[in-house]
Amino acid sequence: MSDWFFLLIGGLVYGLVCGGLSAFLAGSKYRPQGTWFWVGFLFGVFGLIAAAGVPPLPGPKEKSFERPIEIPKYIDSGRLLVCCLVVGAMFAGWVLLFARLFFLETTNIE
Repeated sequence: MSDWFFLLIGGLVYGLVCGGLSAFLAGSKYRPQGTWFWVGFLFGVFGLIAAAGVPPLPGPKEKSFERPIEIPKYIDSGRLLVCCLVVGAMFAGWVLLFARLFFLETTNIE
């Protein structure tokens, strides 16, 4: 595969990461996440710096609940952590397999 392909994929991943982080930061400051995603996607690190530096808007008023939300007893944080690690490892394995099969050139050692 050509270098242009990897450059394009790298640029898209870079834009998605910067856009996602910008949207997350903007959402935590009650700003529109869609707009800030595109700012981060198009401007990269500069959009991320802008999202971090923008002042927060006044947030919604606190809602009072009559009763607190109860977490079910069958959810154990240890089991949840193990499940997340297993699923993450499986995902990473699939990504590496996909990269090996489709993107990386195979070499024959003679």
